[in-house]
Amino acid sequence: MSEKEITLGEIENLIERFQQHAISTQEFCASFEQIWNFEFDKKSISNAVFGSLDFLFDEVALFCPLPREQWEYPKYRDETEIRAAAAKALLSMTR
Repeated sequence: MSEKEITLGEIENLIERFQQHAISTQEFCASFEQIWNFEFDKKSISNAVFGSLDFLFDEVALFCPLPREQWEYPKYRDETEIRAAAAKALLSMTR
């Protein structure tokens, strides 16, 4: 765990910045993966929010910036799929 624990509000802010195209997909994925793995107390959220953020993490972990025709692994995710998962996670956080 890092010295500073990330809050749910900070995760929400990260997702919003990504959805507003203020950060790249690659930057979002790297940041979210780091936060989810090492900087966030997952016990502090409801099961519903955990489920959507954990799903987002699974999608983020499979992001590939290469064009689809260059993918070696067919289950990689592209930017559109990451944005859809992020929108779903954001919706679960604001309910």
